[in-house]
Amino acid sequence: MHLCPNCGYRFSDKTPGSIDGFEEFWTAYRGGRVGTKATAMSSWARISPDDALRAQIMAAVEAQKRTRNWILGFKPMAATWLNQRRWEERVEPSCCTSDGLDRLVSAYLHHKGLSSAGDAPPSLRADAFDLLALFGGDDASAAHCIRDVKARMEGEGMSWTLRTVIRWAPEWMGQKAKHEIEAQKSA
Repeated sequence: MHLCPNCGYRFSDKTPGSIDGFEEFWTAYRGGRVGTKATAMSSWARISPDDALRAQIMAAVEAQKRTRNWILGFKPMAATWLNQRRWEERVEPSCCTSDGLDRLVSAYLHHKGLSSAGDAPPSLRADAFDLLALFGGDDASAAHCIRDVKARMEGEGMSWTLRTVIRWAPEWMGQKAKHEIEAQKSA
């Protein structure tokens, strides 16, 4: 038995279930919305994973970090993720990364004359993610497309948004590929 120095409550030193591996899970899961560590630890102890299950959980966390929702910041609290056994879900990792998304959002804001990618609304980040996915995660090419579409739209006196760029991206990629093929033929 252990006595709490603040309130005098007596509790057992033993935690029901095992918390082996919890710190590794908590470190991997952190970032964004995670909930309280104590609640997640309680869920972990309830599961009491053996080595094989811990490895499966850690692999699932790493895989789910590369999904659209997690990159955009939409992820469940750690305890919810554990309680709902989300490590058993099949996921399709994205080719996009958080860093690439941040660079693309910054490029878009720069071309719009705005600043601070950290203040970008979730809808803008979602649109940027969709554009980045069209380019297979290549944020430099996506930013180049933004620049070209901006020039085209503003040259015609039209306003533009990231949704406009997404609509024009396939045509832009086709033109770029055509120019690359012509350059190779002439070389």
